[in-house]
This record gives sequence, structure tokens and C-alpha cells, in this order.
Amino acid sequence: MKKIRILLLLMSIGLTGCDQSLTREYLLLHPDYLLKEYQRCQNQDSSLPCDFIVKTAEEFMRVSNQRNTDPEEFGKMILQGQMKLSDLQDKIAVLQAKTKSPAEEQQLTDLRRAYENQSQQIQMWLSVVSESDSPNL
Repeated sequence: MKKIRILLLLMSIGLTGCDQSLTREYLLLHPDYLLKEYQRCQNQDSSLPCDFIVKTAEEFMRVSNQRNTDPEEFGKMILQGQMKLSDLQDKIAVLQAKTKSPAEEQQLTDLRRAYENQSQQIQMWLSVVSESDSPNL
């Protein structure tokens, strides 16, 4: 009986580990997977929500076109984003170091959210840069 419980526990952990929720961020950071799912949607062979896949692919293509049209400007955009990220990090550190009022707690929460969003944006831009050839979506 104990062995069965352990086996069931391990199976449930294994199945839970396979449950990768599909997000916009995940797709934008994994363009090969995005392309594969986009092509499946074109062939009406995807089990995923194709409107979501197509919308995300269009966003990736738009950013990729920006990179291809003006690589220098795209690089500047990444640098500016990284500078903004650093500024947010400094503001977070200052607020964390002092006693916080409820208003400051909310400001800290907002700064952390802005930091996370900026970080994801930069990661997406870098995934576009790392693509040697933009996917033919």
C-alpha cells in the first residue's frame, strides 16, 4: 500500500511538471516553438488556441521587422530598456531599505511589477536578436 501511494505521488508530480502553461511571454521567448505552433494553426492541426498563437506570432514578426529595418535603432531601444531596468532596480532598493508606509508598500509593488514587465520586454527583444533568421510566419 505504501509503494502505491509513493508511485501515485511521483506520477502526480511528474504530470504536474509537464503542465507548462502557455503564455505570450513563453511564446515570445521561444520563437521556434511559436513558429511550429503557428504552422500547425495554418494547417488547422493545433490543439492550442490559434487566435492567441497568430496574435503572438504577429507581435513577434512586428518586432523582428523593427530589428531588420533598423538594427542600430533596435539596439538603442534595448540599451534604453536596460537603463530603465537599472533605474527601476535602484528605486526598488531605496524603498526596500527604509520603513514603508502603506503608500510606499504600494509604490514598491508597482515598481516590482514595472521591473518584471521591463525585464520580460528586454528578454523578448533579445530573443528576436538571437534569431539568426526571423521565422517566416
